[in-house]
Amino acid sequence: TRIPRAPLLTLVILDLLYALIGTCLAIAAFKAVRKGPSVRDAQARLSNLAIVAESFESPAWGQDARDVDTLFAERRGEPTRRIALVKQADGKGRKYKQLVVPKDYVKRAPTIEDFLARKTRLGTGESQM
Repeated sequence: TRIPRAPLLTLVILDLLYALIGTCLAIAAFKAVRKGPSVRDAQARLSNLAIVAESFESPAWGQDARDVDTLFAERRGEPTRRIALVKQADGKGRKYKQLVVPKDYVKRAPTIEDFLARKTRLGTGESQM
């Protein structure tokens, strides 16, 4: 079977052009990343976690974001807001309430000492989780 020359040459030329454009864009991206922190700032601010941080936290405007964690107020040492579900005064349901967590509040993960203290408090030697 014969393959028409014009479509084949057009396909080969367009494939080479596509590869050349991809290479040029990769080189431009590599040069942009090496220029400075502004690229990392944009990368951090355009992630899903950064959008959540901007929506629910006090914004970190004017500060460079090296990573997403620096966008959260608690990582910057500022007071944060938490949303809690509390019982209503009349006892007929629950409502959402916004709580402000102070600056000096440090949240820590439970340790093995906490686990052992809970076991001795229960007095049974076994935890009831």
